[in-house]
Amino acid sequence: MDTPNLSNIECGKRFMTAETLEKIALALNTTERELFNFSYTEPQKYMRADIDEYLNIADADDLLFFSQVIKSYYERKQKITN
Repeated sequence: MDTPNLSNIECGKRFMTAETLEKIALALNTTERELFNFSYTEPQKYMRADIDEYLNIADADDLLFFSQVIKSYYERKQKITN
């Protein structure tokens, strides 16, 4: 696909065919479905469930890392707000 056509699709000036969608997904090494995964907009309860799921499968090193990241985040946030 040439750049102008892709740009027109991105800008909403053209619609893509199913074949084009398949080619884009293949080029990005993903699935067509994943291209439309907007899970980052999910309500907080779903995000918490995802976090819980990762914490449940984490080993000791992962938990230590997660703990340090969260602690650093809140310490930095506190400095900024004070």
